[in-house]
Amino acid sequence: YYLEAAHCIKNVNTNKFLEYSKVAIDKFCISARISQAASLAKEVAEKLEEDHDYEEALIFYEKAAELYFTDETPT
Repeated sequence: YYLEAAHCIKNVNTNKFLEYSKVAIDKFCISARISQAASLAKEVAEKLEEDHDYEEALIFYEKAAELYFTDETPT
């Protein structure tokens, strides 16, 4: 539900989008849905870049890369 809430508010309130997305990313990681967490982290980074918040965008791009790498690494 956090993902849906984030998508609903994405173009209205970036701070709430960020808040809901962070929770959704954490929930995806807990439930071993790493690729979905990575995709959402990338989406957040792109939105932050669009809003010219480059420092925060870089943090989320790094998080997405880390998650993609984790998802591809065999256990």
